Amino acid sequence: MSLKSVLILSVAAAALSGCGRLGDSSWNPTSWLSDSPDEEGTLEPTEGYTIADEYRTLIAHVSSARMEPLTEGRLLVVTGIGPTKGWWDAALVTEMRQPRDIVEPDQDGVLRLRFVANAPLPGTPESRTAANPDVDMVTVGLALSHVTLSRTRQIIISGAGNSISLRP
Repeated sequence: MSLKSVLILSVAAAALSGCGRLGDSSWNPTSWLSDSPDEEGTLEPTEGYTIADEYRTLIAHVSSARMEPLTEGRLLVVTGIGPTKGWWDAALVTEMRQPRDIVEPDQDGVLRLRFVANAPLPGTPESRTAANPDVDMVTVGLALSHVTLSRTRQIIISGAGNSISLRP
């Protein structure tokens, strides 16, 4: 085959490739979830996104919050105390419904977080012993990217008895 023939075939193939739309094709992954080609598919739950960790309880008192530098953003470090000893599996979860592992501020630029943890099991010695503020502090961290922080003007961390506010 001559160079001229190869050139003509490649120009024709390039011209014909623009004739079809991938969006109308069965090769388009967004059409796989819908019943009709006009209907867009979605993976969002019908009832909307839920607040993560609804099984955990708000920590009794938020003691402090600070930001530590990270290469890709900052680490929010929050300390609190439960009413008794033995609080475990602590986390900072968003108040606003968001997809899993997404942390974004609301439309006003406020990132509202809940400080939650699991209480000790009922009937255990820990559940009957009052917490000592010197040794029974619960500390949790949450990495925030530069992108999230650029959209955030205030961070509010809530516990059962109080909340703390800081600017990033």
